[in-house]
Amino acid sequence: MNKQLIDAIDAFECQQYNEAIELLNQVVDEDKTHWTAWYYLAMAYGFAGRTKSACRILPVIAAMCPDHRMQDKARRGLLTFTTEFYDRLQVDHPDDHELSR
Repeated sequence: MNKQLIDAIDAFECQQYNEAIELLNQVVDEDKTHWTAWYYLAMAYGFAGRTKSACRILPVIAAMCPDHRMQDKARRGLLTFTTEFYDRLQVDHPDDHELSR
């Protein structure tokens, strides 16, 4: 494992998502098929509130990564972030109940 990836995962685990994103982008720029780096990049985007970016990367991992365990992790991550995204769209506002009558 290269030093950039180790530093990126350390940043991710310390919830320093922006730093992790910067480092992981460098890793995937050098190796477009580094599926672990892509997965951590997507998750860092998601946890940093950049759900759209996460949801663009995760389906690619699920479809193209040869490691079935990584595919499953990507699918679970996608489910997490799409559910979270749609939950944020739900607004409990008194006027919403008026519309349903």
